[in-house]
Amino acid sequence: MPRLTRDEIISQGLELSDCANVIAHDMPGGIVDGNAYAIKWLQNALDMFHRRIPFSADLVSVGLTVGTNGDAVVTGSSLLLPADFIVDVRDGVLVSLGGQSVRLRRRGFQRWLSLSLTTTTQTSFSAPGGGMYTVAQSRIKVWPRLSTAQPATLWYYALPPGLTAQSIPVFPDDYVLVEFVRLKALEWVRAMDPGMAQMYLGKQIAGFRAAGLLNEAEYDTIPLENNQAVIDGYPAPWDWMGTAAGSL
Repeated sequence: MPRLTRDEIISQGLELSDCANVIAHDMPGGIVDGNAYAIKWLQNALDMFHRRIPFSADLVSVGLTVGTNGDAVVTGSSLLLPADFIVDVRDGVLVSLGGQSVRLRRRGFQRWLSLSLTTTTQTSFSAPGGGMYTVAQSRIKVWPRLSTAQPATLWYYALPPGLTAQSIPVFPDDYVLVEFVRLKALEWVRAMDPGMAQMYLGKQIAGFRAAGLLNEAEYDTIPLENNQAVIDGYPAPWDWMGTAAGSL
């Protein structure tokens, strides 16, 4: 678990850089200033890499309301997706129907578009292939359309909140962030080529992922499903074999 706060990471990184100009601007009197360059460096780096490789620590859930038009909105607001949304957990939408939760399958927009041509509404997800959703146009679209609005839950990877002086960044290794700040300070005074700090951070995160430290909550194998192939209609378990000769 990380231990260092934002200001502790910045102060250690700047002190190790020994860049007098940056230290004078970011830490006048030995205290991290609210307009410090390093605050922006650290926040931008965390946001960028949380988007590229979401961490299991970023998993959160939010209530949704699935409307009769098939679109979902965040319950109690007009937001189509949470403000800190990065990407949904695969098959991470649970709709409450009749006192039970139904887990919807995430499908591509092309599949949803074909099915959306059916304008009839239903009271459940009993259609062949079950319920599904897709994420498109910055919103969640559900099929089949329900005859009444229903509550749901979305599990998704979220951006971490903006850093404050005493907040502890969500990151596997404090020292890597300290070193990143040091390298950014050296870039600022032209003692190092631009982009070296970002390259260093990218290599470290790749190492975390290879070591399993990011613990992403996704399948580590491809689950076999009975709808791998769809031929002119609803999926069937035998569709992958094609059509028998002479049956056309």
